[in-house]
Amino acid sequence: MRFAAYVGSLNLHSLTPDAFDPFDEGLMRLVTTAACAIIADARKRQHSQEQVHNMEQALVSRAVIEQAKGVLMAVHGCTEQEAFTMLVERSQHQNVKLRDVARTLLSSIKNS
Repeated sequence: MRFAAYVGSLNLHSLTPDAFDPFDEGLMRLVTTAACAIIADARKRQHSQEQVHNMEQALVSRAVIEQAKGVLMAVHGCTEQEAFTMLVERSQHQNVKLRDVARTLLSSIKNS
């Protein structure tokens, strides 16, 4: 999932000195303050969406890993920790994420 980045810029130019009076300056401060708040809120929202996505992925991954541990425990008659160690070692050896090792194991069981 990809999220947009929010960036902003406001440039005001004049050909004459003193083109912007104190009222204009105050108005531009108000506009830029509001724009900064909107950009900050958008960044917070983006960060929150990323956090939710990561948590959802973690929950799905955990279920798959737990199932794979159960399979290894049943097949090898080992403890939960030993089964987890087997998954971790395979993950490190193959340089593949743990959840992907677990998915592959579960797929191989289903296809057998």
